[in-house]
This record gives sequence, C-alpha cells and structure tokens, in this order.
Amino acid sequence: MNHRSSLYAFLATIAAPFGLLTSSQAERPNIIFILTDDHRQTDLGCYGNDIVQTPNIDKMAEEGVLFENASITSAICTPSRISYFLGQYERKHGVNFNSGTAISQSAWAKSYPVILRENGYFTGYVGKNHAPIGARGYETGIMDASFDYFYAGHGHIRFYPKQATSNFPIRQKRHPG
Repeated sequence: MNHRSSLYAFLATIAAPFGLLTSSQAERPNIIFILTDDHRQTDLGCYGNDIVQTPNIDKMAEEGVLFENASITSAICTPSRISYFLGQYERKHGVNFNSGTAISQSAWAKSYPVILRENGYFTGYVGKNHAPIGARGYETGIMDASFDYFYAGHGHIRFYPKQATSNFPIRQKRHPG
C-alpha cells in the first residue's frame, strides 16, 4: 500500500463513524490538526483534567476525533513535529534537536500535508514550525511554499497572532474552493 492509499484508508477509518464521508465519498472530511506541546496529556480537560480549563479544545475533542493512545517518541519539539508530519519514529526519520539534521526533500514530499494539498485540500499552517527541510533547513522556503496559507515562524520565536512580524509573514496563495 503506498502513502496515498494509506492516507485515504486512514481518513476513511476516522471519518466514516462520524458520517463525514458519503457512500460515494464525493465529500471529503475537513481535517484540523492541532498540536499543543510542552504539556502532558493529562493537562487537558478532554483527557480528564478538571482543574485546567480547556473548553474549546474539549469541545473539538467531543465533536471530532480524540486520539487516546497517541504518544510521541521525543519530548522535544523538532523531532516530535517531524514524526507527526511523516508518521515515523525519530529513529526512522533521523531528525533530532540541535544537531543540524533536517527532513530530506524526498521525505517531505511524502508528508501528509503535501499529499493532502496534491489531492485538492486547502492546507494551512499557523504557529511555530521548527521543522527544517533540506540542506539549508528553513532557508529553503519549502515548508512555507508547501501550504496554501502559512502564518508561522521557524526556530525558537515568540508568536504574536495579532500582527505580522518578520518571523510570521502572512502568505495566502489560493482560496479554498
């Protein structure tokens, strides 16, 4: 099974129980992947924390898909993010923190954001990237160009959502259809 058919099988598996696909699969599900890092699973209300208030995340978890057995192979953001993008353990993709390693361009071409975009999805990325691609890492511009909407920065930066800074240039290439 290739990456595309694996992705479609995965999407059909998670979408079918929620009525997100018609029998003809003419309608595709909307996919919103939210990554919050630097906390434990038990720090969110949707996982049973009754002290920390996360009502918006809790509502999305209630109405969508909540991964109850998900884990990361590294508590560090760069290898963790790349594991999500590629569906691989850190030992397979080989990208770790502060080592000068980066995703190869050929590996990125098989990532789920690229596959979704190639198949007509409008893709966007907001927040901290911290996932270098190619020999020049962030300077390649590959990550930025891989999304229809990119409002993100690279490396260790602060995020100011109400203003575009040099770290977060707003780029929108096409409108969702």
